[in-house]
Amino acid sequence: MDNNTHYSTEQLIDFLEGRLDSSSSFVLTKHLESGCKVCNETFEIYKRMFSAIQTLHWKTPSPSAHKKVVQAYSGKYPAKTKTRWLPFFRPAFIALTVLALITLAFLFNLNPGVVYAGYLENVTGQVEMKDPTTGSWHTVTHGQSVPINASIRSLSESQATIRFPGGEHTLLGSESEVQLMELTQSQGLWEISLEQVSGQTENQTAKKTDSFTIRTQVGMANGHNAHFILKILPHGSAEMRVLQGQVEIHTPSQNSIINSGEIAIFPSTNSTEVSPGDTDGNLDPSPYPSPESSETTEPTFVPTNTPKNKVTPTQTPTPSDSTIISVPTDGATDSPISDVDCSPGNSGGAGNSENANNSVSACK
Repeated sequence: MDNNTHYSTEQLIDFLEGRLDSSSSFVLTKHLESGCKVCNETFEIYKRMFSAIQTLHWKTPSPSAHKKVVQAYSGKYPAKTKTRWLPFFRPAFIALTVLALITLAFLFNLNPGVVYAGYLENVTGQVEMKDPTTGSWHTVTHGQSVPINASIRSLSESQATIRFPGGEHTLLGSESEVQLMELTQSQGLWEISLEQVSGQTENQTAKKTDSFTIRTQVGMANGHNAHFILKILPHGSAEMRVLQGQVEIHTPSQNSIINSGEIAIFPSTNSTEVSPGDTDGNLDPSPYPSPESSETTEPTFVPTNTPKNKVTPTQTPTPSDSTIISVPTDGATDSPISDVDCSPGNSGGAGNSENANNSVSACK
């Protein structure tokens, strides 16, 4: 660097403090040795200043100096009081914690809802199910589930068995329709409720059955340890035959118990059927057991060989006021009734041999 160019104050200070690199320090030293008056005078001033600073003796502050300063500052500028929010949030936090624990305990103890369903087996012919959600009918197959509120119907010369989780089953005869209304379990026992719209069903309960109910338009049958057949006749009456156990029957006007080997008739309001003992159009139930009790354990059903028109879905019936007629069987066996068995004078049909005329009207 020539003598007409001078170093700045920062460069001279960095040179004094040793912060310049070796090449820059060498160039600056050569410049000072060349006799640059301005740079040499400035350099000497800073050099004496640094020497004076290094020779100064600073007084060490006393240990109480900091405390005195803080006290003086606090007196002039008092510290602001901080609001403590924790005491306000503590009760709310405790309440929320307790509520969360109660909720978790409830959720852990809550049992998930279980939806039960029956299933179909031994499907022969054309059997259809009405979907409870869409309301449409479609053909079913063996093993298909039957949800609650679903309707099952069999067409001509068709039948199927509805099997339930507790071992109960319902054999749906030809041209018959039922609706599964209830299927629940409580303490290991099952409650089943069906709505029979038309045709014939053969029903068998099981050891775990608490209640097995079949509702019709003219009455209701209920059993928990029974094997019985329920048939809706063309004129609207219903005929029930108990093959084993006991079945309670109910109408709006009366209740009765039908034992094994007995037949009960639920007359409809439109029925013109006349039975022995009919006075003024009303009959009191007078069940008489047959000489031989039934030993049938599995339901059987013989489908009719006579072609009939296809059934059509109907609305859910509501029971009407009617009188129950219990007709004793006369030397009949307890085999299940069917369209083939139902003939005039046959005790396996609608009445006994003394009531042949009634059997003819019941088997139309």
